[in-house]
Amino acid sequence: MEGNKKISPTAWMVAEGRTFSDIPFSREIFREVQKIGRKGVGPDPDDVEKITAADLAPRFEARYKIINHLVRGFGFRQVLEIASGLTPRGIEMTEEGSVDTYVEMDLPGIIKIKRMIVKIIYRELKKKKRRLFLEEGDALDNKAVFKAAGYFDAARPIAVVSEGLLRYLNFKEKAEVARNIHHLLAVFGGAWITPDVTVRSNRRYPYEARRNEYIERLTGIDMEKNKFESVGAAQRFFEELGFRVEQRMLGEIADSLVSPGILGLPVSDIKKRLEKSPAFVLSLSGK
Repeated sequence: MEGNKKISPTAWMVAEGRTFSDIPFSREIFREVQKIGRKGVGPDPDDVEKITAADLAPRFEARYKIINHLVRGFGFRQVLEIASGLTPRGIEMTEEGSVDTYVEMDLPGIIKIKRMIVKIIYRELKKKKRRLFLEEGDALDNKAVFKAAGYFDAARPIAVVSEGLLRYLNFKEKAEVARNIHHLLAVFGGAWITPDVTVRSNRRYPYEARRNEYIERLTGIDMEKNKFESVGAAQRFFEELGFRVEQRMLGEIADSLVSPGILGLPVSDIKKRLEKSPAFVLSLSGK
């Protein structure tokens, strides 16, 4: 398998990072990712070794859990996850029954791989009927976004979630994704939930510098240019696109993190960072 059918190093890294947590199905997914990788579909091992998933595991765990916390807290029963990657969230939420319909949307290569993995996991669960749907599509494509939403009941609100997408997009692309989601929420109602509010900081943690250098080398994307100047600037960006912004903090779920303990990382330092790390709940202004 070649081209976009290969697992990207960043998707591999996030999938591995989740295995240091108690996130359901994360180990099962990474087990299958490793099997696929041994068939030559995974990233170059030299790329994967450039940055360890352990460096970022608490961040991966925190942003995953804040989305789950907010989706459950607001009572959404229909969820569209854009740029879903190798997330276990769709399996987890439909299996626990907190969501009736979950749609994951990503580029064709990653969705083909995800379908293989999900098929194996559902076979192990002996599940024949499920409410998880995997759709090929680009979040920049309005038609693709609406096609993915075709599984939903238009009389009920939806949650659109994104985890880790916006940092890879320039500001023109961020705005295009935001407009597509705004159009979708104008039809269904609901909210866009995302912890993708990465801001520039004078303090650079070593693992962040390594990650940014690594991703920039692999993708040609300048991660610093894609960051918001501040949380306030991020809020204004979305407000100007017609959203009302509710700020929540990743610190809300800090006590549920298990990866710092597993990895022997300084819990107090991680909690302090999470208390300053926002997640946005974006609904349509005037609604």
